[in-house]
Amino acid sequence: MAEATLSGGSGGTITIPFDTAGAAGLAQQALSSITSTLTFTPGGSVPNAPVGGGGALAIGPNGLPTGTVAVPSGYTAVVNTATAPVALVGGGESQIIISSSGGLNYFTGGGSDTVIAAGGDNLIGTSLSGDAGSRILAGVGNDTVVAASGNNTITAGGGSNLIGLGSGNNVVYAQGSDRIVAGAGNDTIGVESGNTTVWGGAGQLTFVGGSGNTTVAGGSGTATIFGGVGGGQFSGGAGGGNLIVSGEGASTVWGGGGNSQLFAAGAGGDVLVAGTGNQTLSGGSSTGNNTYFAGSGNNLIGGGVGDDNIFAGRGNATIFGGGGKDTFDFFKDLTGGPGSTITIGDFTIGQDKLAVIGFDNTPAELLASQQVQGATTTLILGDGTKVVLTGLAGVDSRIFG
Repeated sequence: MAEATLSGGSGGTITIPFDTAGAAGLAQQALSSITSTLTFTPGGSVPNAPVGGGGALAIGPNGLPTGTVAVPSGYTAVVNTATAPVALVGGGESQIIISSSGGLNYFTGGGSDTVIAAGGDNLIGTSLSGDAGSRILAGVGNDTVVAASGNNTITAGGGSNLIGLGSGNNVVYAQGSDRIVAGAGNDTIGVESGNTTVWGGAGQLTFVGGSGNTTVAGGSGTATIFGGVGGGQFSGGAGGGNLIVSGEGASTVWGGGGNSQLFAAGAGGDVLVAGTGNQTLSGGSSTGNNTYFAGSGNNLIGGGVGDDNIFAGRGNATIFGGGGKDTFDFFKDLTGGPGSTITIGDFTIGQDKLAVIGFDNTPAELLASQQVQGATTTLILGDGTKVVLTGLAGVDSRIFG
């Protein structure tokens, strides 16, 4: 087990154990500026900080008095080795808080703080307004971090953590089974492992997935999402302009607001669902058998090399099935009717199929009424939807599945 150390006020050494060498190294680096240490004595009062700065307040295994204790101004660091939870409020300046596995409730005082917890179940919050931005490294316990303001960097440990982000531009690294609520700022969230759920806020959300199964729901803003190895469920923000790449595992992707781009990746077999407005759905880099749902806007859909199912929507769509044996699905209650045109750019007779379900005209009637102009064939479904097959100068019954 790795550890960070600090010279005690009476000449001894204070040791804080960490589960990882990286966390211990960060803590040791943060403590490198400490020049003197004052120890809180149970039954006494919290000592004032030494003149000139560079002082650390050491809290021993017996902890502090009950209730929340304000750290006096002037301290550079607080080192907590209490075996039970300790509640602290930081001073107005920037401070370093190093806590062992006993548990810590800490609220910043408006400065640019560094909080490193070795373990335990911790509650860490930043000031509601005017916070200069903090660096928070949670331990392996089940932690709650509320970053109300400021531009913060948060590294969650391996537990089940709850992280709430506020008005600042935050960066979050998640490693456990975490729940993360993005805020009004532009937030970047990266996941290493674990099953994580992320709710987007009003700002720009950027998410990079890891090895776990992840759920990301875009908020009222815009989302850029890269799914990880484990796959998951991803939806774009209502603000539109979303970019979502599914990742290697099986994923379901919803487009959100208009002018969004959805990409299937990997071999897991993804489901891509267009949102409102104009959307692009693509499986160009995917080797799986994917399913695509067009929406109410003007959609561009490109399948991958697998055997794909592509469902027409209420809007206009231009569709390229790609490689494989693709099925283009038309359901009466899902298509747009008169004024709706679905153009299929690479239909291959004998390989691809049309599934026409619920319409008044039969396949034989569709073939009898087909319109051929040059190398383009148009079928008109019973609700008025036009199906345009480019590159085909007439079709026969082999097109139907």
